[in-house]
Amino acid sequence: LARTGDSSCNLQERFQRSGDTISKAIHEVLNMLVAKPFYVKYVKLPTTPNESAMPSEITDNSKLYPFFKDVFGAIDSSHIDMFVPDEALPCYRNWK
Repeated sequence: LARTGDSSCNLQERFQRSGDTISKAIHEVLNMLVAKPFYVKYVKLPTTPNESAMPSEITDNSKLYPFFKDVFGAIDSSHIDMFVPDEALPCYRNWK
């Protein structure tokens, strides 16, 4: 939702489902993302302080740093299949 700016109403229309069904589906996906099997396989936290060093592009930018100062790790080099609207495909092609 936040990635594309779509609302629940737009998802209801696109998939022809009720708001309750859309809400349940979103929660199922979110629960799957934090479930142990998925988390253990795809989320790799840094093991040493050097790996968690933040790029200077973030630490030197006063607009970015407040949002990332407590970040310990991230999903890196992972490809997760998802739906992207046709009009937005160029924006997400080969996005890292």
